[in-house]
Amino acid sequence: MEKNVIRTGFSSIDDITGGFKPSELVIIAGRPGMRKTSLALSIVKNLAVDERIPCAYFSLKMKNVEVVNRLISIACDIHGGKIVNGQLNQNDWGKMDKNINPLLDSPLYLEDKTSLTIDELKGKIQKMVDENGIKLVIIDYLQLVDISDSRDRQLDLDIALCHLKEFAKKLNIVIVALSNLFLGNERPERMPLIADHNEFKTIGKHADWSFFIYRPELYGNREGRNTCSIIISKDGNCPLSTTSLKYQWYTRRFNNN
Repeated sequence: MEKNVIRTGFSSIDDITGGFKPSELVIIAGRPGMRKTSLALSIVKNLAVDERIPCAYFSLKMKNVEVVNRLISIACDIHGGKIVNGQLNQNDWGKMDKNINPLLDSPLYLEDKTSLTIDELKGKIQKMVDENGIKLVIIDYLQLVDISDSRDRQLDLDIALCHLKEFAKKLNIVIVALSNLFLGNERPERMPLIADHNEFKTIGKHADWSFFIYRPELYGNREGRNTCSIIISKDGNCPLSTTSLKYQWYTRRFNNN
């Protein structure tokens, strides 16, 4: 891979994309409950904690304490519920003692202010890049950014993506944005397709990579209970390739197959 490329830590994704390059806009899209946030936090752990790459995580739906608790669960391999309830046993404390410092010392910067306008978001990203040398930004999630008063979801998505792509190029960073999909033309008797969702037509106009994420178990495939399928596209329309990752339910962490 070329210099300055950011590897996600997931080999099957990196083999397809060649890693993320500075100035790229990446979209992780899916219906609610598809574990978009879990994938984003797993990527952040791989980059900021394991590789020491400066990252920023904008959580527009969770407070920082919840994000930190989930990252502790992922980094220390401890059941998320135990961390929230403080019910750690001796083995859990051992994992915490071994793994917590790399997380606490990592170049990861969190922002949990809700109702950010697109200009406020860009201002905060600019400041983090100037002061902390941020290389990758994750926005969770796109529909919570205050774009305009148009009340047109498709138009707002187009405006947001246009702003973020231009900003990624201006600052020479990678921006990863999570996007909820509306029901579209999905049918319960088959797996969902990119073509079921009109948002992907808009996403494809701006995004360098778009990931369509879904959990087979929610569509009646019991064999896919501990996996999550990811369709990777370059133009938001035609799938380029499909891969899958292991999903560890008790930490809500993704791992390589």
